[in-house]
Amino acid sequence: MKDVFLDLCYAKPALHRLKGRGKPYDALIDVLLVIGEDDPLPVGKDLQQQVGLTAGGLRRWVTLLHEDFLTIIAEESDVLQFSMVEHHFVLEDNTNNAFFTCRLAVTPRVGEEVEVPFLRQYAGSGHYYVRRVRHRYEDDKAIITVRLQTERHNKHYEYLKDRAEFDNSIDFRTLIMSNRREIEKLLREEYPNG
Repeated sequence: MKDVFLDLCYAKPALHRLKGRGKPYDALIDVLLVIGEDDPLPVGKDLQQQVGLTAGGLRRWVTLLHEDFLTIIAEESDVLQFSMVEHHFVLEDNTNNAFFTCRLAVTPRVGEEVEVPFLRQYAGSGHYYVRRVRHRYEDDKAIITVRLQTERHNKHYEYLKDRAEFDNSIDFRTLIMSNRREIEKLLREEYPNG
């Protein structure tokens, strides 16, 4: 039940749409709608008292609510709308790391060059390459995290890293914990012909 609650807390616009449709779980929706991002999820007995149900009754409500939630997001395209887009940039430089938040009309893609002149003095460079882009959706917001690096994006290097992980020739921990030069050396040893 805890995992279902957590899922539903990230989709509050859908809960608003499900409320008032003549289903018995409206009181449960009211509880879920007031849970904040940093608030703990209610535990079973406390939640049972809040909505006035037995453990079995609460489980039935949660199951019904979750089934209706999955149905409504599958059938009604306007239930989940992520109209606010927020970009989080993480700059990983040899000298410093930096983070900033903004809104962009277009999200840069992996491998593209990004110029950030307003952080040149702090981060040591104004030119970066997009290493990874991650999209996260919650409530009515899309949060896009763009990780930047100073080294130019190299598709072949990324391919060899993926191949080494697939072949189990270099363990995943080494690939994420080592710096690029160390990984390049390991990849050259493992794949001398590229």
